[in-house]
Amino acid sequence: MKSRILGFAAMTVAWAGLLTPGGAIAEELFLRLQSPLDEPRGFCLDIPGHRAGVRLERPLHAHTCKHHMWHRDGIFDTAAFERGALHMPEYGLCVEAASSEAGAIVRLTECIASQLQTWHRAGSGEVVSGAAPELCLTVGPGPSRPAGADHIIRTVRLMPCAPENAERQRWAFSKPEQ
Repeated sequence: MKSRILGFAAMTVAWAGLLTPGGAIAEELFLRLQSPLDEPRGFCLDIPGHRAGVRLERPLHAHTCKHHMWHRDGIFDTAAFERGALHMPEYGLCVEAASSEAGAIVRLTECIASQLQTWHRAGSGEVVSGAAPELCLTVGPGPSRPAGADHIIRTVRLMPCAPENAERQRWAFSKPEQ
């Protein structure tokens, strides 16, 4: 698996479409699962709750991508990801795995220099834990659960990076639809 992880120089090239010519971030983006699974609008890494009801202390989940509505609670800083962090600028917090074991939840915490907060992109779009390079950010198996309005959710955990999990482990940054 380590051989599949792109180095920072290669990662910059791989993510060049997200950067302006001067190297500044063109925009902040969703971290969206590449496969729609059972949600045609897609699943994005998200915080439980919405606006005033957001629950920063709860584990992150995969939620229907919040297009055409307020969605700052699902936006990530792509420049921080190039440096190995999944940073949510709306809250000034970073994604951290609860442990380096399979099945660990992911949550938001204060950004610190920690292996549990280090993430890398593998060649097919997997988001790999710096603390456990054999583990990938993985959306839980179906079926999805209702999340209010017409949205659905699934759990997100660290699970072994494996072909049988591929459609639930491949992520891409995407622009929210207005």
